[in-house]
Amino acid sequence: MAADTLVHGLRDFRRRALVDGGWKPEDGARLDTSFVDGLLEPFANAYRGWNVQAQREVDELMRRDPEATEADLQEIAADPATSDPQEIVMRRSAVQEALGALADTTARVLVLGQMGYRPSEIAELMDMTPSAVEETLRRHRSETRSKEDEPDA
Repeated sequence: MAADTLVHGLRDFRRRALVDGGWKPEDGARLDTSFVDGLLEPFANAYRGWNVQAQREVDELMRRDPEATEADLQEIAADPATSDPQEIVMRRSAVQEALGALADTTARVLVLGQMGYRPSEIAELMDMTPSAVEETLRRHRSETRSKEDEPDA
């Protein structure tokens, strides 16, 4: 969340305060204070994305096992596969490799979508139209299905 907040906060601050002239030293606010104040909205968005993802994981568990209890959720959270450093590094490496094989725009759209952002929010963050985001997602799903249907060579 911190990295997401800073990335979006820096971009927004540069545009709002520096490029658009929203910050001026003669107005009395320090540059660092203005920057920190500008992090509130990006943090809220990052937190919302994290919260949406966490809720999706709970919903997925409940879909797979309607009888799941709070103890089951805690057991999953404590699963060594999700906290073992070696497993984490291996999973991250696999994800980076898969994303590296994609076009930059597609990879970014997928990552933001996985973080819980809606297509309209992704469009705003990436300076795209919502329909372009939807098309990127549709094209990726179609390509993924095609690859899954291909016989092994």
